[in-house]
Amino acid sequence: MYENIGDKIKGLAVLVFLIGLICAIIYGFILMEEDKVLLGLLTMVLGGVGSWLGSLTLYGFGRLVECTEYIARGEKLPPDEYEDEDSSDLNTTYK
Repeated sequence: MYENIGDKIKGLAVLVFLIGLICAIIYGFILMEEDKVLLGLLTMVLGGVGSWLGSLTLYGFGRLVECTEYIARGEKLPPDEYEDEDSSDLNTTYK
């Protein structure tokens, strides 16, 4: 249950983003059906952006927990999904 908690937190961040985005889109369409087109579009866009910004902090916390686990075990940091393994100077072994 508590194994690999960093990845679980990062997965939860993606889930929170998707649920927030879907809810913003649905509520935006509901507003558009009530002849509030501009408000509906703003709800879709700003709701999606707000959901994304909220999930960034949760994802960053998951990444922080994941890196802290590696450092505590004295292992190399895991490679970031968005950069090459060779491009990071932080990928060293801690003693």
